[in-house]
Parts: sequence; structure tokens; C-alpha cells
Amino acid sequence: MATPLDIRLGLTKPEDTAFKLRWGILGCGPISSDWCKFAASHGVEQVASDYQALVNSPDVDIVYIGTITPLHKEQVLMAISAGKHVLCEKPLATTAADAEELYAAAEAKGVALIEGMWTRYFPAVEHARTAIELGTIGEVRMVQADFPEICYAVQYAPLFFGTAAPTAVVSAGTGSTGGGAVIHYDSRGAAVLSFPSWACEVPEVCEVGPKP
Repeated sequence: MATPLDIRLGLTKPEDTAFKLRWGILGCGPISSDWCKFAASHGVEQVASDYQALVNSPDVDIVYIGTITPLHKEQVLMAISAGKHVLCEKPLATTAADAEELYAAAEAKGVALIEGMWTRYFPAVEHARTAIELGTIGEVRMVQADFPEICYAVQYAPLFFGTAAPTAVVSAGTGSTGGGAVIHYDSRGAAVLSFPSWACEVPEVCEVGPKP
């Protein structure tokens, strides 16, 4: 059974640990500290003298970048240039143009670049995405998402409605207690989102389509 730390690190399924993947942890934020605790509990003692040495290490397959956002572009490119896969904390970059540049660099180098939007990989979300891709519920008309932490719920609108630009966004909130938004997609439908910080324990996602 996955422990809370396993879930925080994205290790939620048996296949996640079925093969050996050597991680390099770049940065000293709280999530990087979680990785270091995980490494210490398994007797991992290697420490690099600097970031360049870490990405150049032949003992590293993938680099986790947990630094502040303005440093992401330089560090992601550093890891990609060294031929390493990258898991970078969100937001990946400060502009859409920079993000596109990073993904293009990863594709050209033949490595994976993933933004750390961990909630997209919940089993419930993967199930919903599969149902939509297979046409099980037909065309999506409404997305309802409620999530207890900051603005994670917002991602489900473009995830299920695709790249279509919304025609209207109506939002309301009361500061630290959270808020919500209704995102309209012309005649296609709407996304109803709420993100009351720490107000509930279980995330819920619901899609409505024309099929029963």
C-alpha cells in the first residue's frame, strides 16, 4: 500500500516502482526535502557539488527541479542538454513562449519533460480522461471540479474541454477561505469549479455528457 510520502512523490501504482529510475534532486524546497528523506531512508548518500555536476552525473536518469520559477528555464535546459529526463515543479516557466521552447528542446533531445501537476495523474482523473477519449459519455457538456488546495481545480477545465478558448469566466472568492469560478465555452458547455483551501479532504471530479 502506498504511504502518504509515496503519494506525495507520485508513486501511487505498483508499476511506478517496478523498474529502477535514478533521480537527481535539484533545489532545496519542501518537496525536495521529501525526496531527500526518501533517499535517506533507503541509504542513498550521493551529493553533487553543484547543479551542473548533478545533471552531468552518469548515475542520474531523471532530474527533479524544485527551485523558484524564474530559475526553471535555465535549469531545465541544463538538464535536457545533459540528456536527462526532467520533472519540473509548476509553473514550468514564466511565459508560454518559454514553456514551448523547453518542450521543443526536450523533444529535439529525445527526453521527457513533465510539469509537476500531480493531480492530473490521480486514478479518478485518468479514469475520467479515458472515458472521454473513448466516447463513453459522449461530448463533454459540463465539468464540475472541487479541490481542497489552492487553484488545482482550474486545470480540469482545459483538460476536459481541450484548447478551446472560454467565452466568459465568472469567479468569486473571499481571500484565504477560497472561492470558485464558472467558465463558459460558448454553446459547448461550462466548467463549474470550486477551490476552498483546506475546506474538504477528498477531491471530486464529475463530467456530464449526452449519453447515459
